[in-house]
Amino acid sequence: MVLLSFAIDKEGLQMGGLDVLHFFIKQLAEVSPSSIKYVLSQVVAAFIPSLEKCRGYPSANLCKIVEILEELVVRNNSLLKQHIRELPLLPSIPSLSEVNKVIQEARGLMTLQDHLKDAVNGLHHESLNVRYMVACELSKLFNARREDMTALIIGEDIADLDMISSLVMALLKGCAEQSRTVVGQRLKLVCADCLGALGAIDPAKLKVSSCERFKIECSDDDLIFELIHKHLARAFRAAVDTTVQDSAALAIQELLKLAGCQSSSSEESNCCEMSYRGQKLWDRFSNYVKEIIAPCLTSRFHLPNTTDSAKVSPIYRPTMSFRRWIYYWIRKLSSHATGSRSSIFSACRGILRHDMPTAIYLLPYLVLNVVCYGTPEARQSITEEILCVLNAAACEDSGGAAVHEIVVGQSEVCIQAIFTLLDNLGQWVDDLKQEIALFQSTYAMSGKHGGKLKDGTYSDHEQDQMLVQCSNVAELLAAIPKVTLARASLRCQAHARALMYFESHVQENSGSSNPAAEYSGTFSDNDISFLMEIYGGLDEPDGLLGLANLRKSSSLQDQLIINEKAGNWAEVLTLCEQALQMEPTSVHRQSDVLNCLLNMCHLQGMIAHVDGLVCSIPQYKKTWCMHGVQAAWRLGRWDLMDSYLTGTDKGLVFSSSENNASFDMDLAKIFKAMMIKDQFLVAEKIAQSKQALLVPLAAAGMDSYMRAYPYVVKLHMLRELEDFNSLLGDTSFIDKSFGSDDPNFLKLTKDWENRLRCTQPSLWTREPLLALRRVVFSQSHMNVQVGNCWLQYAKLCRLAGHNETAHLAILEADASGAPNAHMEKAKYLWNIRKFDSAIAELQQTLLDMPAEVLGNTVLSSLCSLSLALPNAPISATQTSKENPDVSKTLLLYTRWIHNTGQKQSADIKSLYSRVTELRPKWEKGFFCMAKFFDDLLVDARKRQEDKFACKVGPIPSSSASRASDEKEKPWCEFLPRVLLCYGKALHKGHKNLFQALPRMLTLWFEFGSIYVRDGSSSNQLMKEINANVNWLHILLKFTFFFHSA
Repeated sequence: MVLLSFAIDKEGLQMGGLDVLHFFIKQLAEVSPSSIKYVLSQVVAAFIPSLEKCRGYPSANLCKIVEILEELVVRNNSLLKQHIRELPLLPSIPSLSEVNKVIQEARGLMTLQDHLKDAVNGLHHESLNVRYMVACELSKLFNARREDMTALIIGEDIADLDMISSLVMALLKGCAEQSRTVVGQRLKLVCADCLGALGAIDPAKLKVSSCERFKIECSDDDLIFELIHKHLARAFRAAVDTTVQDSAALAIQELLKLAGCQSSSSEESNCCEMSYRGQKLWDRFSNYVKEIIAPCLTSRFHLPNTTDSAKVSPIYRPTMSFRRWIYYWIRKLSSHATGSRSSIFSACRGILRHDMPTAIYLLPYLVLNVVCYGTPEARQSITEEILCVLNAAACEDSGGAAVHEIVVGQSEVCIQAIFTLLDNLGQWVDDLKQEIALFQSTYAMSGKHGGKLKDGTYSDHEQDQMLVQCSNVAELLAAIPKVTLARASLRCQAHARALMYFESHVQENSGSSNPAAEYSGTFSDNDISFLMEIYGGLDEPDGLLGLANLRKSSSLQDQLIINEKAGNWAEVLTLCEQALQMEPTSVHRQSDVLNCLLNMCHLQGMIAHVDGLVCSIPQYKKTWCMHGVQAAWRLGRWDLMDSYLTGTDKGLVFSSSENNASFDMDLAKIFKAMMIKDQFLVAEKIAQSKQALLVPLAAAGMDSYMRAYPYVVKLHMLRELEDFNSLLGDTSFIDKSFGSDDPNFLKLTKDWENRLRCTQPSLWTREPLLALRRVVFSQSHMNVQVGNCWLQYAKLCRLAGHNETAHLAILEADASGAPNAHMEKAKYLWNIRKFDSAIAELQQTLLDMPAEVLGNTVLSSLCSLSLALPNAPISATQTSKENPDVSKTLLLYTRWIHNTGQKQSADIKSLYSRVTELRPKWEKGFFCMAKFFDDLLVDARKRQEDKFACKVGPIPSSSASRASDEKEKPWCEFLPRVLLCYGKALHKGHKNLFQALPRMLTLWFEFGSIYVRDGSSSNQLMKEINANVNWLHILLKFTFFFHSA
C-alpha cells in the first residue's frame, strides 16, 4: 500500500499504480476477503484529493478510480457494510453516484452519537491520511448539525458526555501530531477547528485526562510485545514512504529474533520452528497483528552500525524542535544502555527518527536502564540534560523584562515530556518500594509460621540489586531541584503542578507550611512570594490571604496579587500609584495600571493613559500600543485600533504584556481584514492565529484538558468570528448592520447563547466572549442585546466578588435599556450588604409593574413599605408576557423580606402563594415556598419542645398534646404543607433535587418514628400527607438521586 499510494500521488506513475491497485484489491477479495476492511479507509483517503480536483476538471484517470471504488465498495457491500458506514460521502460527481448510494445506504439512519463514535475511532486510526479524512468529515458534521451538538452537551447525559470526552481527548491528540508532512500540519489545523466548533465545554462536565502514567514493565518479553503490538505494527501500516516502513519492519524483525520467534538455522524457518519463549510471545498477538508482522519472520533487513557522534554536553537548545531534540537524546541514551535491553533499544534505532510515538514511549525505559545499570557519568549526563531543559524554561520565566522577540519554539512540549518522564520514574520507584515491602512482610510471616515461600519470590542478591536500582532512580529525582521544577511548571501555566513541586520543596527545607502544625519552619519572603504567584494562577483568593499571614509584614507586590484576585481594582489602582511614586519610569507598574483599567472596564481612561505613555516613554511604544489595541476593539474604535496596530511594528515590548495581549492583537488584525472586505486575508489571519495556539495547546493537551482550556476558549472565539464573517459575505461589517428580525442573525445569536451556556461559568472565560458579542451587537445598534451582554458580565463580576466592575457593568446595561437591569442592581446592593437599598430597588420595580399582575395582596404589602403608587393596569396580552419577570422579582423580594424580618409570616405566605399562581410550573417558586414552611416548622418544633422540656413532670409523647395548652398549633401540622411544596418542586424539575429530596425524606422518616410511637393520634396527619403527596413520583426521583450519587 505504501508503494501504491506513492505511485498514485505521482502524475507519471498514476495510471500504472491504479492498475496495480485494482488488481491487488481483486486478488485480496478472492484470497482473504476479511482483510479488505483494513485497506478500505486508506484507499478512499488516498483518492479523496484527486476526486476533489475532478469536480471542476475531470481527470483522465477518473474512470479507473471509479472502477476501483466500485470494486471495493459496491461489490463488497455485504461483507464491509459495518466499515463502509464509517466512510464520508464522496464528491458529487455523476460517475460516483453508485458508490455514494451504497455509502448512504450503509450509513442509514445514523444518530449523531453514532457519527461521533465513528469519528473517535477514526481519529485513532494508524493512517495519517485516514485521520485527516475523519477530521475533515467531523468538521463538516459540526457545521451541519450545530444545534444538535449544542443540545447534546447541554443535555448532560452521562453516556453522551463520556463520548464527547473521548472526542475532545482525540482532538487534543490530533493537535499534537508530530508528523512533518503537509497532511500532518493540515490535520492539526482541522483538529483545532473542530475544538473551536465544539466549543469551550466546561471541564467540570468532561472526564478528559490526556496524561496517563504507565507502569514500566520489568520483563523484556512484555516490552517487546508492547512495542510491536501498540507501536511498530501501527508505524508499519501507517508509513507514508518505504523508508519509514522498512525501518519499522527492521525493528519488528530484530525484536522477533530477540524473543526467539525466528529460527537462525534455516532461511525457510516459520512460526512452527519457534522456541517455547518465541511461541509464547507469538500467541499473544492478535490475528490482525500477526498478518502484519508475519513477513518479518523471514525478512533479512540490515541497518549498518553507526558510531554515536553526540557531544558530552547537554543536547537541548531552546531553538531546537521537539522531534530533533528527542531523537538526539534517545540516540545518546542508546549508546549508554547496557544489559539485555540494549539489544531492544538498538533494534529500534532506525524507526525512532521517523516515529515520535515510539520514541516517546521508549524514553522512560531508556532513562531507567541507564540510571539503573549505567556508569556514574551516564547518570550525570541525564541529570544535566533534564536540568538544561528546565533551567531554560525557568530562566525564561524570570528573565529580563524587555525583549525584542520571544522565541518560544516547541520548548513547552519538551518541558511537558520531561514532566511525564519524571512522573513515570516516580511511579516506578513507588511501585518497586511497595513490591519490596510486600515481599519482606510476606517473608517475615512465612518464617514466623514455618511456611514455604511461593514461586516468584526474590533472593537476597536480587533484593539488594533492586534496592540499588531504586536508590539510583531516587537520587536522580532528588538531583532535580523542586524549585526549578516549580518555576518551569509556572512558565508552562501548569499551576497545579507548580504547587505540588514547590510544596515539596518547602516541606523538605522548612517543614510544614501550616503555622499551626507541630513542626513548622520559617519561610523566606521569596518562597512566600512565589507561592502567592502560583495561588494567583489557581484563582485561590483564600489561599493568598493565608500565605500573606505567614509574612511578618506584607510587601506591596503581595497586596497587589491579593487584591487582583479578590477583584478590588480600586485598591489595586491605589497600590500601583504608590508603586509608581517609588519607580516613576517602571514599565512593569505602568502595565499593571493598564491591566487594572482593562479589568475595571475603564476603557476610555485606558486609551487616554496609553496615549500619555506613548509620549512619555516612547521606547516602549509597542508595549503601550498592544494595550491600546485591547481597549480599542472592545470600544469599537476602529480608527484608534488601526493606529495602535501600526504602532506595534517597532519598539520594545514587556514580556508579560506580550503574553496577555498577543491574542487581542490577532483579533484586531482579523477585525481590520473584515473592515476592508478581504475574505482571503480574514481566512489567513484566522489560520495564523490558530497556528500560534497549536504549540502551547499541544503541550497543555499532553497534560490535561483543564490546562489546555484557556487555548480552547480562544479557539471558541475564533470560531464565532468565522461564523459572523460568513454572514457578512462581501460586505464590511462596519457598513452592514443586522436587524432583530433577520432569521440568519437570530439563528447565529441563539447558537452563541447556547454555546456560552456550555462554557465554564467563570469571569476570565466568558469576559472575552461577551466583549466580542457586545462589539457585534453595538455595530448593528442592537442596544437591548448589548445590555444583556453587560448584565451577564455584571453577574459574573458579582459572583466573583468584583463589585466595582459589576457596578459599572450594571450602569452600562441600564443605559443600554436591558430589561432586567433592576434585578442585577438589587442583587449587587444585597451583595455589598445594603439590604434596605436592595429591597427598595425591588419594591420600586414591582410598583412600576401592572396592578392586575401583582394582585391586591402584593400591592397592599408593597404600599405598606412605600409611598409610591403602582402604575395603571395594562392589557391582558401584555400582562401574560411580563409574568416571568414579575414572578422572579416578586420571589426575590419575598425571600429578602423574609430574611430581614420585615413582614409577618402570613404576609410572606400570601406573597409566596402569588408567585406560584403567576408561574405554576416553576420549580424554584415551590422550592423556596417549601423552605419557608420548613423554617416555620423547625422554629415551632424547637420552641414547643424547649417549652415542654422545662416543665416539671413527665413529658407528653404526643405532639398534639404538647401544644394543647397553647393557642399555637402543633409543629407537626406544618408537615403536610412542607412535604407538599417539596413534592411539587420535585415534580416541576430537578435543579434542587439534591436539596429537596433528602430534606423531604428526613422529615417523612422523623414523622414516621413519631407515628409509631404515638399510635393513632397522628392518623389524621398521615392520611392528609398520603392524600396530597405523590409518592410514586418521589420514588422515581429517589432512584435517580442514588444513581447520580
